[in-house]
Order: sequence, then structure tokens, then C-alpha cells
Amino acid sequence: MKRRFTTLLTTLFLLAAGTSSAQLFIGPGISGGMTYGSNFIVSDTSQYHLPSAPGLAVSGGVDILYGFNENIRAHIGIAYRYKQLNLTAPDGREGLSFTEINRTATAVSIPMTVHYRIPLGEGSTYFNVIAGHSLDFTNEDSTVVKTPSMLVDSGGSWTRHEYQNLQRILPTILLGAGLDFETGNGSIINATLMWGLGTGRIFRGNISEWEVLNQPFDPAEQETPEEFPEHYFDYALRGSTLSLRLSYWFNLGDIFAPKEDSGDESMIED
Repeated sequence: MKRRFTTLLTTLFLLAAGTSSAQLFIGPGISGGMTYGSNFIVSDTSQYHLPSAPGLAVSGGVDILYGFNENIRAHIGIAYRYKQLNLTAPDGREGLSFTEINRTATAVSIPMTVHYRIPLGEGSTYFNVIAGHSLDFTNEDSTVVKTPSMLVDSGGSWTRHEYQNLQRILPTILLGAGLDFETGNGSIINATLMWGLGTGRIFRGNISEWEVLNQPFDPAEQETPEEFPEHYFDYALRGSTLSLRLSYWFNLGDIFAPKEDSGDESMIED
């Protein structure tokens, strides 16, 4: 991670050294959209595959935008990100004690992107193309959930859910397109449709359901029934996000603007 920051800062310094029209912007940004989870550990043709359903994705934070010129700008920021990933029980499967599984991931995100702007007409509107990536710092966690027994005449049933939050740092590829609207004071209103492609696994877990027959069974006293699970589902999740991002960047002015001549005008040549 330190190498990524060093490379970025070095690139910014070299580009800044070769321009005299650099500008700096700072401001808030929020986004909202949907997360599309991918359960990739089991083939979607398997009867033990759990299909995914869209979940909610929101984030908010602060951006710093460095404008090398009117067309090329670099962005780095910090944001709080919330992702929801959903799994649903397969159609036509009987005996399952769950209909939907929800997993949520929260993270502190550091996006780093490059913006290329194309002017639209002679006005103050620009078409914006964005590419880069973010590092999402998640909380590591693991949980085991056991359901109460469901008694039947000759025994009972028992279900065990287990999941782990696998990684503390998740890289995400960012691609986007949108519009910049410049205000009279040089600030920018930005609206961008952003696609974040998750490249790392967020969760991994399994669901085991036993049907315990022909023996007394109490989940408070027995850790694991003797029978192999009647239904067993293993899953691992990564998520891609499609969201609309709105930002307002305040213009902090030119960084390398040439200084005006400060000579003493009161001096009069003889």
C-alpha cells in the first residue's frame, strides 16, 4: 500500500512540475446504488449453489482534486462505505430453514482515480471519463449461528450457519463516466455513474442442515449430530457496485500561477 501512495505522489509531483496552470479543489461527495454479489465458489449449475440478489450500497466522504489543466485531473479521497450482499435459497429445494441470507460489509475507502474531461460546446460543461481504483479497509469478523431445533415425532432438525469476513484490505477497480458543471466562481458540480469491480472475496461461509431422525436430539447438549447434513451449501462472495455519485468541489485557486511584479512603483528614475 505504501508503494501505491509513493507512486501516486511521485507522479503528481512530476506532472505538477511541468505545468503552470494547476488548480486544487476539495469538497464532499456522496453515492448510492446497488451491489451485485457473486457467489463463485460453487458452480451456478450445481444444486448446492446459492444465487445472489442485489443489495444496497452507499458511501460518503471528502475528495481532493488536483487539476493539471482543463482536461486532466487526479483525485484522491477518503470515504465511509456500506455494502449489502444477499443470497437466496435455491428454487424448488425443500427442507431448507432459510429463504435469504444478508451480509453487510462496512469499510473506510481510499479512492485514487484519474479524470479526463472533454468540453461540450463552448460553455462550462464537460464530459468526464474516470478510471482508477480504491482500497477498502474492512473489519475482520466471523460468526456462527445455530437455529433452535424443530421437533418431530422421531427426532428433530438442526441448522448451522457460519461465515467469515476474509480480508481487511479489498482492492476495487473503479470506472466511471459523468458530467462536470463549472460554477461562476470556478467550483465544480460533478455527477458520475460509477462502476466498482470487486477483485477480492469479502465473505466466505457455509450452511449445514441436518435432519436428525430415530434418536433423541437436543442442540443445547449436542454440538454436531451424527448424520451428515441433508443440505450443505458452501459460498464465497465478492461484490461489484453500480452507483450514482454526486460531488461538489470548491475551487481553492491556482497553485503555480505566476506572481505579479512586486517592484516599488514609487521609485522614479532620475
